[in-house]
Amino acid sequence: MKGEKAGEPPITTVKFANPFPVFNPGPEASAKEQKAICKYTERCTPAAQALHEAEVGHALPPNDGDIHPTKAGYEAIAKVMFSVSP
Repeated sequence: MKGEKAGEPPITTVKFANPFPVFNPGPEASAKEQKAICKYTERCTPAAQALHEAEVGHALPPNDGDIHPTKAGYEAIAKVMFSVSP
């Protein structure tokens, strides 16, 4: 396997932490999903929206702000990561 040293056993302790169900609880485009996206990302933050519009030079659709997590979003990601840690 690429990246392994010859003679060493393969790595079998990899875990996957999936934050998708927290940020996108579905169904797609539902009020529940929109609420989660606004809570866990900066997409609905007026300041982020204004900054994004200034960058592109024109008005954008509502909730088209920054896709990066809010403090609550980072905390949710950490909670998911720790849930799969030994």
